[in-house]
This record gives sequence, structure tokens and C-alpha cells, in this order.
Amino acid sequence: MKKYREHLAYLYFLHEDLKDEFTSILNWPLMPTEFEDAWKRLMDKYNLHDDATMVGMWNEREKWISAYFKEIFCAKMTSTQRSERMNYVLKKNYVNERHNLHRFVSQVNSCLKTRRQTENQETMGNRKEQNTLTFYGFDTQMAKLYTRAVYSEIRDRLKVSTLFMATETEEPTKYLVRYNHPQKLSVWAQHAFQVVAYPVGETYECECRLWDHTGLFCVHVLCMMQTIKAESVPEKYILRRYTKCPNIQPTFDRNDLRIVASNKASQYCIESSLLTLNMRVHRKSLRSQEQMARTRVVMDKLEQELDAMHSAENEGVADNEAIEQDIATMLSEMNHVGAIDPFENEEEEQQQPELACVHTHEHRQTHMRDHELDGAVGE
Repeated sequence: MKKYREHLAYLYFLHEDLKDEFTSILNWPLMPTEFEDAWKRLMDKYNLHDDATMVGMWNEREKWISAYFKEIFCAKMTSTQRSERMNYVLKKNYVNERHNLHRFVSQVNSCLKTRRQTENQETMGNRKEQNTLTFYGFDTQMAKLYTRAVYSEIRDRLKVSTLFMATETEEPTKYLVRYNHPQKLSVWAQHAFQVVAYPVGETYECECRLWDHTGLFCVHVLCMMQTIKAESVPEKYILRRYTKCPNIQPTFDRNDLRIVASNKASQYCIESSLLTLNMRVHRKSLRSQEQMARTRVVMDKLEQELDAMHSAENEGVADNEAIEQDIATMLSEMNHVGAIDPFENEEEEQQQPELACVHTHEHRQTHMRDHELDGAVGE
């Protein structure tokens, strides 16, 4: 569209209503045959059959009209959107041809830092509760899961969906969704979309295929969910990329690390995940003596189970020496930074009876003199 922008502006100037009608054809969820019919009507109305720009756009329609590739998932992005956008931001705000290499690297780092700060601000903003448009269960669920930007778009679609109405068909799970006042629309926009709504089977599908293309529900499905008062959106329709927690631990990396799992996970990734879990359990176990003791029992039992599994898989060959060496190395590093094992000397402490602190008058006097002496030395 960019290469035709200048000529389109000229056509918009010549024909007052062309822009609105042309934009409607591009944005309305049409089928290929409906788009071709709408295009023909538009060309006839404004006599643009011989216009070179319109002819060029028509010849390339399968490359840029969504009606021809609805089944392809694109997440509302173009193939070069991210790289071109970053290139534009860097050239406009951070770097130019006069910068040397040192200055260039510094400016790129500043750009990355700014983007991280923006992402962190958005992450903090997403923690706030979002106001829902309705009180339906599926609306509340989407407000909790989706980011502010995504739910804002869903909320707009919910408003637009009130302009549509659903009618039942002979099949109990299929409905026809059409605009409330079709006479106000063009002929090509009076299409009734077939929607499959089966909450028991967790199935919501629309003829327009918008979810397949972008991963977000269309106004037709949202209209149906309001009609049947759906309680929730099935988990398979909530894509992680649109939620408040889109980042996940990678299952593989590009480093030359040893692969140790069937899902191609590297040893580094597995160790990182287990270490996070171990630290979380460790911190929770320190909340009380009872929780610490319970953690000790569970960990001992888990260690025995892991040894049994290892012996069964390796025909009795154990690697206890290597494990003990790793543990000794870790403990030496912990002791070097002043870490303390919470279970160290636990049995000795349990065996020693607690002595009552009986302070006689003489003991108290001695204690007070020691404090006075410490104060004098400090001065």
C-alpha cells in the first residue's frame, strides 16, 4: 500500500466518498468471491477500471488482501514489521551516519535500555485490575489474562458485537450471525456468518477465520458468547503471546550444551529450572521449624527415589562420588560468601536440653558491669 499511497491520495481528493468505501472493503471480513464482487462494484461506481494503480493492486490482491490467506496465522504482524520498525526507531532517534563505532554501540544500548524500561512499565501496569465491559464470565476471564492493549481491542469488539444478532439453524451448535440492520450496508457486506458455538466441547469457530489468522476472537464469536452467556473461554483459544506473562523458559538454546532430555532441553535449561524450584522451596522451609523438618523428610525420600531410579536405569551403577564432589564444591562456595546450612548441627541441637536462663542478682550485676566496661572501651 505504501507505494500506492501518493496516487490513492489523489483519487481520494477527486472522489469524496472513495476513501471510506475502499477502506470498508479492505477491513470487512469478506470471502474471496465477496471481495471480488465488492471490488467490481467500487470500480464501476467511480469508473476506475483503467486506473493503473487500481489495476496493479488488483493483480497483487492475493499478496495483501486477507481474504486470500485467512488460514495463515500472522498474529497481526507482517514478515518484516519488527526489523523495519527497529531500523526506523534507531535511525530517527539514536544513530546517524556521522557516529563512530563506539558512539553507535552506546546509542544502540541506550535504545535497548529504553525499550526494556517501557516493557517493565507495561508489565507493572498490567498488574492493575482492568474494568470489564460486561459481567459475563468470559469477559472477566479475558480481562484477567490479556494485557491492557489486547483487552482494549477485545472490549472494542464486544461493543461492536452488540450491533449483530444470532439466529439458530437446524443444527443445534451452528448459528448465523448478521448485522442488525443489513439494509444500511452495501450488498457485499450483508453476508451472514456461520458460527459454531459448542461450550461443552469447548469449540468456537467462525466462518471469517479471524481467530486462525490473528489468535483473537472476532465480533461474530463474541456475539455468540454473549447470546449463550458463556462462562469462560477455552484454554486453547487463549494464546500465551497475548497474556500478561508471555515469556517462558526456553526448552533449548543455541549454545553447544549437552542435550539431556527427550524434548531437546539442554542441561543448562534443566539446571536453571530446578535451581529456581529448589531456592523457592528452601526459602519457604525457613519460615518455621516444623516446615524445615518436613522439608528434610520429603527431600530425603526424594533422594532415595532418585537413587533407585538411577540404579534401575544404569544397572546398579551409581554416581554418588561425582554428586558428592559437586555438593562439596557448592558448599565451599557458599561458605566463602558466608552462607550457613540451616540443617547443620540440627541433631545436636535437638539432643541438648534447653537450659532455663536463671539470672540471680549477682549475675545481673556482673552483666551490667560488663556493659559499662564495653561502653568505656568504645569511647
